[in-house]
Amino acid sequence: MADMTAFGRGLTGACANCGGRGIFKGFGLKETCPTCGHRFEREQGYWLGSITINTAISFALFGVTFLAIALATWPDVPWTGMWIGLIVLMGVFPIIFHPISKAIWVGLDLAIRPVEPQTHETSVVNPNPPGDHS
Repeated sequence: MADMTAFGRGLTGACANCGGRGIFKGFGLKETCPTCGHRFEREQGYWLGSITINTAISFALFGVTFLAIALATWPDVPWTGMWIGLIVLMGVFPIIFHPISKAIWVGLDLAIRPVEPQTHETSVVNPNPPGDHS
């Protein structure tokens, strides 16, 4: 996939390789896609990218929420309530967003480094995934 199809699939929570659903298991991804068999963790340390995405989105959410509350309530900002709410948000959001950030990372990675079965023996890839009309 030379285009951003894989990334788009990751954003929607589908398998970046084939577009199949049912890739989530609890607060993470299944080891392989149930539709095409693509192995999600391509190498040791692979999930560092998803951790980076999760952290960046969490910090952005914190900043936007902080500014929105502060600007909407200025000059009487409810500092204590805002900080309590932000602490709860930052404790809960990254956990809930964890599997989604993994799917996004797989999509981004496949958009940048498409799977080539001959060079990635650990990836089981269906050469003609459903919906691929090439």
